[in-house]
Amino acid sequence: MEHQRSASLALACALLLNAAQEARAQNATAKKEEKISVLEEIVVTAQRREESLQDVPIAITAITSDTRDLLGVTTIEDLTNYVPGLTYENQLDRANIRGVGRVTNTPGSDPGVGLYVDGVYNSSTASVGRSSIFSERIEVLRGPQGSLFGRNTTGGAISVVSRKPGTSQGGELRFTVGAYDRRVYEGSLTAPIADWLRFRTTFSLTKQDDGFFRNRAPNHENEGGNADDRDSVTSIEMDLGERVDLTLRYSRQDQERLNRFNATLAQPNYALNMATSGTFSVPTIVNFNFGARNGYQPNPLFNGTGVTAETLYNVANPTTESDRRVFSANVPTKTVLDGADAVTTNLTWHLGSADLKWIGGFVNYDYYSWSDADGTAREYYDYNPTDVVNGTQVRVYTGTRFLFEETKDYWSNELQLVSTSTGDLQWAAALYQYHEDYEQVPIATGFSNPSQVELWTVYPRPATATVPTTLAGYAALGTAPAYLNPKGMISEQRGVVEVDTYAAMSQVTWKATDTLRTTVGGRINRDTKQGRESRFAVIWDPSILGGRAVAFDNSAVNDCYSPNSGTHSLRPEYQATVNSATGVEIPLTGTSTSYAATCRTRQFEKRTWDNWSGNVDLEWKPMSDLMTYAKYSRGYKSGAIRVGLFSLDAETDPEYSNNYEIGLKYTLLSRYQFNLSTFYVDYRDLQFPVTEIVETSPGQFGTISTYANVEKSKTYGAELEAIINPWSTLSLIANYSFLRTKIDSDLYVVDPNDPTAAQPDANPDNILVSGGNRAQNVRGNEWPGQPQHKAFANLTYGFKFDAGTLTPSVSYSWRGPVSAGGLTVSAFSRDRNKTPSYSNFDARLTWVDSDKRYRIVAYAANLTDNETINSLAAGSTVNGQPVQNFLLNPPRTYGLSVYTYFGSDRR
Repeated sequence: MEHQRSASLALACALLLNAAQEARAQNATAKKEEKISVLEEIVVTAQRREESLQDVPIAITAITSDTRDLLGVTTIEDLTNYVPGLTYENQLDRANIRGVGRVTNTPGSDPGVGLYVDGVYNSSTASVGRSSIFSERIEVLRGPQGSLFGRNTTGGAISVVSRKPGTSQGGELRFTVGAYDRRVYEGSLTAPIADWLRFRTTFSLTKQDDGFFRNRAPNHENEGGNADDRDSVTSIEMDLGERVDLTLRYSRQDQERLNRFNATLAQPNYALNMATSGTFSVPTIVNFNFGARNGYQPNPLFNGTGVTAETLYNVANPTTESDRRVFSANVPTKTVLDGADAVTTNLTWHLGSADLKWIGGFVNYDYYSWSDADGTAREYYDYNPTDVVNGTQVRVYTGTRFLFEETKDYWSNELQLVSTSTGDLQWAAALYQYHEDYEQVPIATGFSNPSQVELWTVYPRPATATVPTTLAGYAALGTAPAYLNPKGMISEQRGVVEVDTYAAMSQVTWKATDTLRTTVGGRINRDTKQGRESRFAVIWDPSILGGRAVAFDNSAVNDCYSPNSGTHSLRPEYQATVNSATGVEIPLTGTSTSYAATCRTRQFEKRTWDNWSGNVDLEWKPMSDLMTYAKYSRGYKSGAIRVGLFSLDAETDPEYSNNYEIGLKYTLLSRYQFNLSTFYVDYRDLQFPVTEIVETSPGQFGTISTYANVEKSKTYGAELEAIINPWSTLSLIANYSFLRTKIDSDLYVVDPNDPTAAQPDANPDNILVSGGNRAQNVRGNEWPGQPQHKAFANLTYGFKFDAGTLTPSVSYSWRGPVSAGGLTVSAFSRDRNKTPSYSNFDARLTWVDSDKRYRIVAYAANLTDNETINSLAAGSTVNGQPVQNFLLNPPRTYGLSVYTYFGSDRR
């Protein structure tokens, strides 16, 4: 994704050079002196009206497309490096601002950072990573924004403003070639159709045929960065009379990528356990077995009598500490966005002293991904049964793979009334509605190739719970299948959720004096959620009668439901689950998994949360170029139901935050700009997946994996943004953020990487629970996934010639250590769980001809080819060695871009 820098950088300098201020005559040719700078007045709409960035009492980073191209900010990761306080996990599409965001992607849970494209909420942050050819600017608002934005802005909001149709004909074309056989083709065309009607259409095609990671498996592709992406946007703008404006926008994205990012340091989970059984260790899945069969069959750990354990997976892991970019796998890490369609409508009626606006939007997408689970390139083995009379040889495919799928449809409507007067009193009010239908397969496991035809048809589970051992026993089962399983999956869990949000919000700003202004805003909110989860499991064992064995349904037995918490008295240990057939509550037993293993389906009755949020701001502007502000804001994120994972504790209360902030914005001589903000956030009921302890019987304790509320926690820090433009051809940018996070309440959690609290850095404040496990108190630990320090700097200088301008630019970014995040979110701030700090250099050289018709850009990202780690997940041990999964940043990439402009798009 870093390669997209080339597709955007070339336009940047031309746009900024053309937008430069009028300068003195420089030589006999009377050419203008071009200004190489990002110090310009940026108009934002953070408060629903157009205002100068420096006049808004919000910590905002607004980056125009011109600046994005100048600095090479083309991906979300680039934006993260640039914006103070912003972090992003690419693999899981999670954005966090000032530590606030999300730690799980399960349906029924919400992000804490809201993304808005042209005013319409978008649940995927990936839209921010679109090429700059599509957008006019991106605004990142830090801190709660509930008084003026539709939903999910506890940590902040990211607002993308698209390029508009032009009043005259214009366009541009871009072409980029880069390392790893990368090609990017982009174009935009705008023109008027009539005096009252105009359009803009834009497209982007990205192809990359080679990957960053080298696959040692024969006849399999390298992976990482491989892409076949298509993106397009068409906008139509209409003047429906003198007072009514209408804009219609349609966009579509399709992506197909070999998107490997991770490297695993340790032997994968196919370890030999010769000391105890002489066979492979087989994972036990509670209640997903019948008879004496433990675990799923077949699998890469298959220990049938016809197979010698040592011959299966005695394979070395090619990944090493010195070269994490090497792997061996026969299942590609593939992600597919099979069409993301979005329709946006903006209708504005100018009433004179106010604008009445309707913003409507509809978005739907289908996404899925495959990933390799066993970390080997073993394709299959041939099993020869010992029963030579009834049995036949059967080929067992061993390509272990995980499937993730999600489908989402959502639409929203917002009715705004915003004052347009320039008087002392300004106000905005809005009514908001949002609906979402979301289906996700958070985990489906295929311990086989789809060619394993024996798994395509699944038969009912035998009533006796015993696997037949004779042909006659199989014949007695009949021939009617329980269900078809064309993907050859061994297990699947699925969650479906329906979400509705309704809100009324308003904000009033009063200018008390020429230097003093105050703002008060508020919001009332209602969220409702309901959902269901389902799963199936399959058992197939070729060791029984060889190839004559068939696949059986091995799912749980009951259909269950979870009553509405408002009408059912919940036990403190867990939230109730009821057998749908009998109406009897399923009790929690000493195993702590009784109902989780018993329910084949579970229905969640509708949950409703009503709440409020708001803000109070005080601004003081002692001089025209200096503005200081102090503010309080209350953030709110609705409660959640964790649908799709059959969690024991599947419902959480809402999150709340009390945010206190002081800031200043200062511009000196139109050449130096300094913005500073400091903040303290008192956070309550943080939604967090943890391993909790429960008392299963008097004096007896067990552990359960739950979705819980952390009662008290906090974040505090400071952010600095500086732009220095001492003369017209030199520009320096320096951004920095400091962030501390801390859990402030007692919470005892079993560390899956140290379940017995035996490591030297274990917390002595722990409780013995069961089986020798000890739950440790995580009070005082950091939140996962958040760096304490983050910095960015850029230096740009323009050399002016008669034929054009040559502009070198160098960017540097640095990020401090980060506690474990990703799929293995941990509440333990241990050094072995932390991603080390890293730094990165990018460089560009841009040539723009004097007529601003062409641009040529040479670029290099990760110039020093540092092998840097974006995040680290510490797993359990295999063969006595700890497992560590690294999410790596791309290696050095480079390329060349050529751009051409015509008509009104010549800048």
